[in-house]
Amino acid sequence: DTSWQTSATDVTLSVGESFPLTVTNSSGETADVSWKADIEGIVSVSGRAVTAMAPGTVTLTASVDGVDLTCIVRVK
Repeated sequence: DTSWQTSATDVTLSVGESFPLTVTNSSGETADVSWKADIEGIVSVSGRAVTAMAPGTVTLTASVDGVDLTCIVRVK
């Protein structure tokens, strides 16, 4: 059984900052996932880069092998 994990689960950024968000398994494989934000306009996601656009808190969710993975992004 392969367990997937996000590279971060809770991140705080300033507007304009970016960080890489990846999903890997216990074997070191990286999943190609699409992140979905519960609130639009706070961050933008392009590939594996998350960029803070406006102050607020958003939860990003991706699904891998039927399991939902999340990362909370707080933008100040």
